[in-house]
Amino acid sequence: MQAGNANPILSRVYTLFSPESPQIEIKVNREKMASLGVDFGSAMQSFSVNFGGAYVNDTFQEGKVRRVYVQADDVNRATPEQLSSVYVKSMKGEQIPLSEFFTVKPTTGPSVIPHFNLYRSIKIDGTKILGTDRRTLEAMRRRFGMTFQFGALFDSLPIWENVTFRLRHQQKMNRTDARDLAVDTITQLGLSPQVIDQYPAELSGGMQKRVALARAIADKPEILLFDEPTSGLDPITGGVIDRLIIDAVKRLGATAMTISHDMASVRRIADKVAMIHNGVIIWCVAVAEMDETGVPEVDQFVHGRAAGPLTIAAKEEARRG
Repeated sequence: MQAGNANPILSRVYTLFSPESPQIEIKVNREKMASLGVDFGSAMQSFSVNFGGAYVNDTFQEGKVRRVYVQADDVNRATPEQLSSVYVKSMKGEQIPLSEFFTVKPTTGPSVIPHFNLYRSIKIDGTKILGTDRRTLEAMRRRFGMTFQFGALFDSLPIWENVTFRLRHQQKMNRTDARDLAVDTITQLGLSPQVIDQYPAELSGGMQKRVALARAIADKPEILLFDEPTSGLDPITGGVIDRLIIDAVKRLGATAMTISHDMASVRRIADKVAMIHNGVIIWCVAVAEMDETGVPEVDQFVHGRAAGPLTIAAKEEARRG
């Protein structure tokens, strides 16, 4: 979901897949995994921890075999021998080596998965993000502000340190300036100046959301990302948070992208709306056109219908195991 009238900075995104990055094809014996009582997510997490921060790009199910394509820092370390020494805990509490149900080989995406050539990397002002050097990436990140679904405030820090955390750690802002900035930022969002010396646990859910927003906008970012900003809030407080988001975006002149399942919130804050299904943007138009899209998956989601293609697909996935 996008809000704000700033110049567009983010290009259309299809996936986090980058053809230039080293990749691994994993074949998963689903039947063997199930018989051993191993959860797929736990197995992939164990693989990720041991082989350089790999993440799933795409999955294909072919009968008893599930093919997964991941990217890793060092594909050469993910060998059959290494898999034998990496374990995952089963639901029975047993330690099972990944080699029991994983087979791996280095590969390249476009030659293995033809439709990957439709995908693009993420670009910001024409600069590719995936595969760039650390210095460029860190400079780009400083242009962003973000709120997380459940706030992600630091429980052990007072509010003023939460709000100015990045400025204090990256730009070495002194204590006095940080406190002044925290007061200025939270009062713009309707909080009392006295709040800066309180801790997150002392605040209500709505107040914590405001503090999270204050942290996101404190250093005046060009791009704002909001992850489920109204999650867990009552309708009235959710409406208040939406209004604060709109005001903050307009005040900063920022580009904003929001992930949300709250259709009332989407209608309030969005200019354009997109739906991602199976890793692909299947629809993207002005928010005014959201109610009559002609796309069955979008219509089911927007109107909250129990029956439809999304439900059918979920049932089929559950049936296949």
